[in-house]
This record gives sequence, C-alpha cells and structure tokens, in this order.
Amino acid sequence: MGRSTGKPKFLNDDQEKKLFEVVTTKTPNEVGFENRKNWDCNLIAHWILNTYGVKLLGILDYETGRIICSEEERYDVHPFLRFL
Repeated sequence: MGRSTGKPKFLNDDQEKKLFEVVTTKTPNEVGFENRKNWDCNLIAHWILNTYGVKLLGILDYETGRIICSEEERYDVHPFLRFL
C-alpha cells in the first residue's frame, strides 16, 4: 500500500476545479460580494466557506493555478504564521 504524502485535502478535485474556475473567470462582485472587483485571500476563504462550509486560510497561485490552504479552528496570528 502507498503512504500518504501529507495532510488530507480540504476540497475534493471537483471543488478545487470550481474554485479555480470562479477565481479566474469571475469577479467577486459576480458571485455575490457587492462592490468588490478583485479577489484576495479573505474573499476566497469566504467564498469557500459560503459554498462548501469549509473554513480555510489560503491562497491561489495565479500562475500555476495551485491552491494552498490550511484549515484551523480559530484564526489569529499563530495559524497565519504557521501557514506562511
């Protein structure tokens, strides 16, 4: 049997594809964030929470499409610094 290469994913492959599609083809305003034209980590995390019910701290690498995220019970400086 193969060994796990790390922490389990928080989103499945279809959810990651949908997230990539939304962030690269729509503005936040188009998906319910009024008066917001640019994505940032906070808006992406809110979209994921609203859409999939998962609390994440994460970023999207726009060049590669790679999504890097972390799920925490509480968000303060310590989880943020661990994420970096």
